Order: sequence, then C-alpha cells, then structure tokens
Amino acid sequence: AGARRTGSRRLRHHQSTHGSVGGLVSDVLLARPSSLSSSVYPRPHHSSGPTAALVGALCVPFDSVAQDFMLSHRTFLPHAGEGGTGVVGCPGELDSLRLRQELQRLANPTTCLLGGQLATDNVGYGFGSVVNGFIKPYMYAVDHGLSLWSPPLGPYKDSLRRRCRSDSFSCFLTPLSRCETSEHLQGLSDDRRDTCQSGDPIVPLRGCIQRVICENRTLRSYSIMHMKTDAQGRPLSVPEEWRRRGLFWYVSHLLGFLLDRPNEQLLRKLEAEKARMGWHSASRPILSMHVRRGDSCNPDQEKEKARRCEDLAAYMEHAQPLLDKYHIKSVFLATDDQQVIRDTKLFPGVQWMYIQEEERGKVKQTKWEHNLRHGGMDNYFEAERALMDLFLLAEGDAFVGKFTSNLDRIAYSLLAYRQGGLAPFLSIDSYWCHDWSRKTGVSIYGDFYC
Repeated sequence: AGARRTGSRRLRHHQSTHGSVGGLVSDVLLARPSSLSSSVYPRPHHSSGPTAALVGALCVPFDSVAQDFMLSHRTFLPHAGEGGTGVVGCPGELDSLRLRQELQRLANPTTCLLGGQLATDNVGYGFGSVVNGFIKPYMYAVDHGLSLWSPPLGPYKDSLRRRCRSDSFSCFLTPLSRCETSEHLQGLSDDRRDTCQSGDPIVPLRGCIQRVICENRTLRSYSIMHMKTDAQGRPLSVPEEWRRRGLFWYVSHLLGFLLDRPNEQLLRKLEAEKARMGWHSASRPILSMHVRRGDSCNPDQEKEKARRCEDLAAYMEHAQPLLDKYHIKSVFLATDDQQVIRDTKLFPGVQWMYIQEEERGKVKQTKWEHNLRHGGMDNYFEAERALMDLFLLAEGDAFVGKFTSNLDRIAYSLLAYRQGGLAPFLSIDSYWCHDWSRKTGVSIYGDFYC
C-alpha cells in the first residue's frame, strides 16, 4: 500500500508539473503492486530507449534493450541513425527460430492420437480480451508438452454456418495443427472427437484424441501476480531455454505463432483493402495508430479500464514526436468510430489509410459484451474485422495507441514478432502487460485488468 501511495504522489506531481498526464515523450513513473517482483516489473530504464540505435528499419534488436523493457516503459523513441527510415527490419534470431520450431513440433505430433491436446475456453468478451485469454493456457501447454490446436471462436462463430462451418479460429487462420483436418480425424466418431478428457497427457485414451482442459482462471502460476522467479530473477513461467529473453519476447512469440497465419480467404481481403487504401505506394515508414472509442467512451468503462476516451486530435498530439523524429508521412488508422475517420481531414499533411466500413458508432457505444451476447452486432464479422486491424497494425513501422487496450498490446506484440525487435512506440496511458483476468495492469489513471 505504501508503494501505491508513493506512486500516486509521483503521478500527481507529474500532473501538476507538466499539465498533461499523458506526456509526449517521457514515461510516468507509475504505481505498481508492491507484491510484484522487481525482476518482473523492473524500474524504468530510460537509457535503454533514447540511446538505443535502430537497425536498418525502425527496429531495435531485442537484445539491445533491457529484459522486459516493455513492462516498465510507455515510450520507446530510439535514435534513427543512418538508414534509420528503411524497411529492412532486424536481423533474425536463433532463439526465435528454435522457439518457432518447438511450437511447430508441439502442434504437429508424429501421431495425432497420441499425447494430449490443449482444450481451452473462450472467455467470451471483447475480441482482444479473448485472444489474450489464450496466452496463459498456451504457456501451460508448452510447459506440459501438449499439442497445440486452433482455439475456439466461442460467441464469435458463424451461428448459421454460412460463412464458416468450423467453431475455431481456423475460419480465419490456417490451422495450428495438421491433426485438425478431417483426414487425420477419420475413424473417430463425433462424440470421441469432441469429448474433452482431463488427466495425465502421457497416458492417452486408446482411439481418442485426449484433451486436457485448461481454463484461464485457474492458471495462477502463469499470472504476473503470482509469478515466481529463478535465482537470476527471471520468470519461471518462461521455459528455461528462453527465460533470459523475458515475458514480452516469449508472449509475443506465442501470439505470433497463434495468430500470424491468415488463411487464403483473409489474405485476399487484406490485399484488397491494402490496394484500395494505397498501402503499397505509401511512403515508409508507416505509423500504426489505433483509436478505440465505442464502448470505451462509456463512463463506467473508463473507470473500469483505467483509460480515457479521446479524439483523433489528442492521439495526433502524442504521435507528433514520432512523426517528426522518423519523418513519417503515412499513417494506418484502425478505429471503430467513423467520426475519427472524418477527423483525418484536419491533418491534410498525412497520407491516411483505413478500412472503409459503415457507421457503427452508436451500436458500439453499448457495452461490447451486451452486443456480443444479445445480437447487437454480427459477431463473426467483428472477429474478422478485428483480425484485419491487427494484421495491418502489425505491418507498420512504429505504433501509437493505448496499452490499456487488449488489441493494442496484441498489435504491438505482433509487430515486434514480425520485425524481430522493438519498433518505436508510444502508449498514451499504460505499460504493456499480458495477465488476462488479473488486475496487474498499471495505467496513469489507476490499475486495470489485463
């Protein structure tokens, strides 16, 4: 409690001294739960950001910054240096290759009927929350050698089965495992194929794909709130081979393996949108910006999520240091509010790119979960559109958004996963986190559930 009060005093001092709680290029020293290990939530390393050098593109190799830099910083504006506005990206990493190979091995066992298959739940909230809800179960699966299959769509499935007959993310993404295809399930009756069996994954049931149920709410050891560390202060929730890389690196790779596999149908839609908005002719670097409004502008939601509803002008004020420093002229804008799209006309010096869609602002102002469960929107369409936003945000070279948003944290993780390092970013309100259902997020407006 003492640590929280001290942090709050520092925050109030920042507000009174600088006027704006957001700040443009500096981190606010935010309060954090005193029970968290200092190795998991390290003190801010300001020197790791501004003095780091970019490599070719707007990208700094993971090893060039402090471990889990993301868990203690809201901004990262490294020096551009020579060639700093190129599009080359960071050099590849051997650790990254090895982890991808291990995840691929777990997803594709030699025999589909042997071993355990991870069966996790879909939390049934906003789409970003759903995706982040898969992370701790997949961390568990890797630790226990369970086969990785595509997670369930839950309430986002196509209930009429007209656009997709599957109940999993394979409606939009290539399946995680070859065992998901019908040719590997032949000979199994529907009840055996779908039954979730919990137990020892080393002793599979004969003639059945055994599933180990892994519900997110029970995964205490993978929560930042309950996380233990080794003698070097590294999180035990990360396998030893990659423990030195930290949580952000590991979680970003799990998210990348899980999501960064759009199927042919989704790829065609992405390419059509990019062609329409002039993506391939846009000047690089491209800034990715997510302006979420909708139900986040509801006063109750602002209090619950420890964030504020702001217009495009506010985001552009925060983005200006990145635009100036990296000579950015092109911005991809993801938003759920057409008024934000209309406001782009206030900034004629920027090439704006965004997905055209119908006006849905009034529908989105109702709490998302209410719409999701009571037919207020096309859930399947919303899942597809959220994935398209994520993939396009991850194709940018720098990022501005709010890490109180699940979608923003996922988008930046995917961007870093694709580039092989950290790109310049500015989170207007909080540090990055991954701890779904736990109040371990730290915003300038208070703590929030990751």
